[in-house]
Amino acid sequence: MRDAGTVTPWSTIVPVTMAEEPTYVPEEDRERIVAYQKYNSLYWSEDRAVEIVRDAEDGTPLYVPRPKMIVDTTAHYLLKGLTIDLEDPESQSELNRFLQAFFDREAFLARFNIAKLKGVALGDWIFHITADPLAPPERRITLNTVDPAAYFPEYHPDDQETRVGVRLMEPWVDPADTSKTLVKVLYYFFDWQNPADRRVWREEAIWEVEDWWNQAKAKKYKNLLPLEPLDERITEIPVYHFRNAEWDGFLFGNSELKGVEKIFRGIDQAISDEEIALALVGLGVYATDAGRPTVNGREVDWVVSPGTVLEVPGATMIKRLEGITSVTPVQDHLRYLDSALKEATGTSDIALGVIDAQTAESGIALAIKFIPTLAKIEYRDQSGLAKLTQMWYDLTSWFRVFESVDFGDTLILPRIGEKLPVNHVQVFNELNNLFDRKIISAQFYRDECERRLGYNFPENIAKQILDEQIAQLEIMQRQMQIQASVAPPDSNGDQPNQSNNKNRVNES
Repeated sequence: MRDAGTVTPWSTIVPVTMAEEPTYVPEEDRERIVAYQKYNSLYWSEDRAVEIVRDAEDGTPLYVPRPKMIVDTTAHYLLKGLTIDLEDPESQSELNRFLQAFFDREAFLARFNIAKLKGVALGDWIFHITADPLAPPERRITLNTVDPAAYFPEYHPDDQETRVGVRLMEPWVDPADTSKTLVKVLYYFFDWQNPADRRVWREEAIWEVEDWWNQAKAKKYKNLLPLEPLDERITEIPVYHFRNAEWDGFLFGNSELKGVEKIFRGIDQAISDEEIALALVGLGVYATDAGRPTVNGREVDWVVSPGTVLEVPGATMIKRLEGITSVTPVQDHLRYLDSALKEATGTSDIALGVIDAQTAESGIALAIKFIPTLAKIEYRDQSGLAKLTQMWYDLTSWFRVFESVDFGDTLILPRIGEKLPVNHVQVFNELNNLFDRKIISAQFYRDECERRLGYNFPENIAKQILDEQIAQLEIMQRQMQIQASVAPPDSNGDQPNQSNNKNRVNES
């Protein structure tokens, strides 16, 4: 168990949860699994995501979907505009065709963005490379996402930054005996005691749930894949862990909702109180000095409804109490909490699309107001690009082993786009000024239009332009030849004046 006061990626969500820690995973991972479950519930505004005090017996709390707004906005800007391309796709068309076919088949960008969204909410997202050598060519390798709650890494005992093993665990039911509680574990590891041998070993087996992670105590139920090394050309464990909001010393990422759970609870509590207060104003709250009504000598509840007449024997007073007259203080408090939430999470109005036209037209003003969001995204972009670069570099080994496609020294490079919308008029003015002053070439002009504005020029555009210019020049030459043949030159060899005002005096 975590000591009181210890800061972890999950230390702020645990005190406001009501879930019991699972016993089917190692003790050091139980808090993490609970946090994944609660952040998932918090994102979807599920009931009992966090404890909300009910102010009336039948009052049901309201959950304002602020967690969803925070996560969706952050995930949108994180690695925004991601593309995966060859270093020089034009000169390596065959490799580019193979890579694009792999993208299309795996729907990589769509799946990555979905995994990223969940990862921003939970703190972690995982990709896993697998291969089936018996599948048809160009269909043997698959990129799968893995639930982070199924991911259990092992680290070098002397270096917590060096991962030496990974277990991917999921519950498993034996169709022949459904009474047993079992788990399926796919285990990758290095022989870290022999660093000269960089072979990756793999085993998949079914284990009894008790102590499945403890090699000394675990009880194997049956093998699925025997213990054997992967191809020697594959030198990295094919499981890639992406971490949101990394922090030095944390082996896992931090949820975007970490640290603001109590603000969510405050907003939900305030809006729930307001709803109950408004409901009571409508229904009314009554007071009387009479006792409770009785039926056959047994006390029953009061019934206050339209069209009913209350008979109150022995009462000297019955009246409707004065209710609230304004919810303005509650609304002011909610606006303050909402503002504090945006500041704490770096969610600027610009990121939410709240912007005036003047600011939108000013690139500098737009960038300055976007700084809070950019500040929390920039280093995450760098970390994500580094992890993607490693994953795609490793994938080239898998392509070589299972598809016989050799990328050689060709790099597969992930790139990201602009965070803010591009002002096309401003970019064109800038490029036009540079081109008119002969600072840039026409090719550089086109390259910038493709990179910054999304244009897609054909490869032979320069030749097309040159051919058009030659054709226009030939037309002009033919027109000049026709004009020269209409009237012969005068005695001085000059072409006669053929204008329609040749006989008028030049008054200039």
